[in-house]
Amino acid sequence: MRLEEFRRFVEGSTEEVFLARADGRIVWASETAVRSLGYAPERLFELSIRDIAPGTADSYPARVAQARQGGPLHFSVGHLTADGATISKELRILYVEVDGEGHLCAFAQRSGSHRQAEVALRQVERLYAVRTQVNAAVVRTRTREALFEAVCRVAVEEGRFRMAWVGLRTEDDRVVPVAQAGHVAGYLDSVEISARADSLGEGPTGTAVRTGTLDLCSDFATDRRMAPWRAKAMSRGYLASAAVPFRLQGRVIGALTLYAGEPGFFTKRECTLLRQLGDDLSYAVEAIDTATERARLETELARASRLEAIGRLAGGVGHDFNNMLTVILSGLGELEAQLPGNEVVASIRDAATRSAQLTRQLLTVARRGPAIPTRLALDGAIDASLPLLRKLAGPNVELRFAPGAPPLVKFDPAHLDQVLTNLTTNARDAMESPGVLRLLTSRREFEPIEAARRGLPAGACAELVVADDGPGMPPAVLERVFEPFFTTKGEHGTGLGLATVYGLVRQAGGHVEVASSPGQGTRLTLLLPAA
Repeated sequence: MRLEEFRRFVEGSTEEVFLARADGRIVWASETAVRSLGYAPERLFELSIRDIAPGTADSYPARVAQARQGGPLHFSVGHLTADGATISKELRILYVEVDGEGHLCAFAQRSGSHRQAEVALRQVERLYAVRTQVNAAVVRTRTREALFEAVCRVAVEEGRFRMAWVGLRTEDDRVVPVAQAGHVAGYLDSVEISARADSLGEGPTGTAVRTGTLDLCSDFATDRRMAPWRAKAMSRGYLASAAVPFRLQGRVIGALTLYAGEPGFFTKRECTLLRQLGDDLSYAVEAIDTATERARLETELARASRLEAIGRLAGGVGHDFNNMLTVILSGLGELEAQLPGNEVVASIRDAATRSAQLTRQLLTVARRGPAIPTRLALDGAIDASLPLLRKLAGPNVELRFAPGAPPLVKFDPAHLDQVLTNLTTNARDAMESPGVLRLLTSRREFEPIEAARRGLPAGACAELVVADDGPGMPPAVLERVFEPFFTTKGEHGTGLGLATVYGLVRQAGGHVEVASSPGQGTRLTLLLPAA
């Protein structure tokens, strides 16, 4: 590394830092080191290690050789100040390459309980300030993202940590960053961290997420677990780290990882405060998720109530209209017998038949239509429908089916045909140019809480995804997409296609989700309980 890079590397350290050539000449020293010895910088850089630490004169060559072979050296030394006083210090020596030449880097701090107590007190005060500011952030923030960003920022600004980041555990047991602050310098983009018990999961972050307990690295240079990250971490001045896990509903979902610029930073008192910080973070995540879920449920309840009200209205109209159609069709039979082949009578029959179909759709939306549920293999039923669906999609739409072996479901086969027909027609009409319509099935498993949110029984269910690469829908349209009679097709649409799909799936005890945004296509997900 170059000298400027080395200076950035050590700038966060609270220790005195000296950089000397292999012959002992001092080439750079931190401000704290210069102040400690009382020399003017230009005078100090004329001296050698032997001048300020005469007790090391005989052993210096051997220490250089030891440091070159790898690993830090620890020993006590007396430093001579400009006024002739001697200050006892603890030294930690590392061998580094700077500007293509070997150097010794010495981290020094005063010996004695007073100095240690002073440093420890400042560290504890900083962590108390972090906890205070994090608790204030809990009150202000309304989303996980804002909370995590605030925690990282506070850790760096108040706690004086060199870097802080929050990582969440993924389904494939990786720990991925979602917020960061401080001297990152691309570190998180260049490393991989696992929550598994492997070489990428042995560090503090992976261990904390896997075990649910605080984990430390007191010294990146000597901790064998840090081998996968040591070079990149130490080049950025990370010399010690601690990871504190946080939970949601009792389950560890991630960790806050803090990096210090000096080894041995995290003592017993710091660890106690960090565990409390983890509890604070868990409480905040729980509170935010509870508030978010409450808002989502209130929105969903209002939407469901609106759909239910419209559905009841549609069902009432459909029921009364069906009664009238029964009388009309009965009389129409007698009229056809008296006037066989009459074009006017035939047009009345055609209109009455289409009205009957519309009535059946209205009753389906209201979930009043009869259903004959059957144990159904979803993949086989869809595969059998593909020829018809491809004809329905037309030449400009490529229909692709990816079966995923979902479990058997209880669903009326005729209703499934109607669902597939409606979704294919809707996607075809939405695409303004040639596109692709994808049908995908899979098996899903839901824990009781996740299942209850969707109105499903816990356990296995079949998932059918219907996704197109059409123009997508803006939020205002997406909000009303399942409402009966709501259409964006003008006079060419009845507004009953997706409403019918929603009614049929809900009648079977299933759940429908839709995701769409302008320019991103539309994705409908149908979840059906396993038979």
